[in-house]
Amino acid sequence: MTFLTIIGWIAAMILTILVTCRILYLVSDTLHAPLLSFYARSLASFTALLLCAFYGTLASALLRLLGYGGLGQWTTARAFKWTMLVFTGVWFKIEDEKDYLGRVRPAVLVGNHQTELDVLFLGHCFPRYCSVTAKRSLKWVPVLGWFSESPACSHWVVLGRIWANMGTKCP
Repeated sequence: MTFLTIIGWIAAMILTILVTCRILYLVSDTLHAPLLSFYARSLASFTALLLCAFYGTLASALLRLLGYGGLGQWTTARAFKWTMLVFTGVWFKIEDEKDYLGRVRPAVLVGNHQTELDVLFLGHCFPRYCSVTAKRSLKWVPVLGWFSESPACSHWVVLGRIWANMGTKCP
């Protein structure tokens, strides 16, 4: 199988998922079935996340080769922001009149994952030349784990959580 054939198959799968999601949105509006809309947005969000993680792996490696390795996570976050707009129509408006996100360093942005929108929110406000912390178990997630573990791609700070009830570090 050639490279272009593989790209064609991937593009066809993404297009199929997008069309399926749009059809589900229309049907859910017509039938007044919010659960169907939820499933459509979930499918679109998961697809966007996988697509952008794959993109992030490639873009980060290329940026590292060009001497801009610190922009890998920023460009991945921005790709996710725009992909989610196209796939789901979800958008955040970040009001930062004093440009704290652009000029204040060091800084810590915390997404406590109370909703599935945390990753998208961070995609909207993620500053350039910033790093992500993530739990160690994410390194086993296909594509996303490649992005986090590859020294050529990312500068993730990987954490091993300490479980209070066991008194030991997780593997």
